[in-house]
Amino acid sequence: MELSESNRELGWRNYFVVDPRLQNALHFRRLNIVPVSLRNDGIMKSMWFILGCVVAFNCFFVQFARAESPKPLTMCLDPGGMDSENRNVSTKSIFSGPRIDIVLEVFRQASIEVKLINDGPWKRCLHDVSLGYVDFAMGAYFDEERAKVFDFSDHYNTLTPSVFFLASKKLNITKVEDLEKLHGCGISGYSYSHYKIQPEKLDWTPDYGSVYRKLISGRCDFLLEELESVVDGENTKQFLHNPLIQHIPANWASAPSSYIITQKNGKSSAALKDFNRSLKIVIKSGRAAKLWKEGMGDLVYIP
Repeated sequence: MELSESNRELGWRNYFVVDPRLQNALHFRRLNIVPVSLRNDGIMKSMWFILGCVVAFNCFFVQFARAESPKPLTMCLDPGGMDSENRNVSTKSIFSGPRIDIVLEVFRQASIEVKLINDGPWKRCLHDVSLGYVDFAMGAYFDEERAKVFDFSDHYNTLTPSVFFLASKKLNITKVEDLEKLHGCGISGYSYSHYKIQPEKLDWTPDYGSVYRKLISGRCDFLLEELESVVDGENTKQFLHNPLIQHIPANWASAPSSYIITQKNGKSSAALKDFNRSLKIVIKSGRAAKLWKEGMGDLVYIP
């Protein structure tokens, strides 16, 4: 677009140029409004300086906003022992239930944002937390070997050890020695130390689906599992609903408790202290028991 003769004669460079036809259309001449022009040297330098300040401020603001909005911490959990082909499509059901509700309520009380993730079996969850790839694992039991690798929160739930077996076998199980005469199954990555049974006595399987099939087919005599875990698990209710399967309490076993764990002396260990403080508040207020009852019914909540 051509510059006006008056601007050429004044030696100005027009940076805000308005077509004369547009001036007529907007009645610039009638209103006696003159298009604004800028000098090429001093004003232009000032303009670039101001622009640089604006860019610098925006960069600072973005970094400040990022610092003020930290990324949520990540937490993996036991996927309910589901078969690997069903793991991805059942994510929604995994992330529900009273135990998850209680843990998330505690994190909210502590003002800690947590993102639940699940893309593999429990054993992988433990592995990723041990290396610091994931901040927390939920639902871990305590044992001495794990304590060498992980920091533990206070426990938020205590469970009922039980034995599941085919009713047709009419097993009489009152002590761990009775189990050692049988062929039992366990799930890889799970801890059974509270049942006082040696790991080599168990036939290890990848998930509950495998155990269930072995149990029904008679290739496995029993499964050790906590009653609350079976009731709460979307993929374990088959052990309760199938009339062929019976369960009894394992009265000789120590009642296990559930913990949040993180990499030992890792970047998220300090957050467990905040979790512990908030856990006491949530339990004392009755919120934990209320959330538990909503999902577990008559099963008593034991912190």
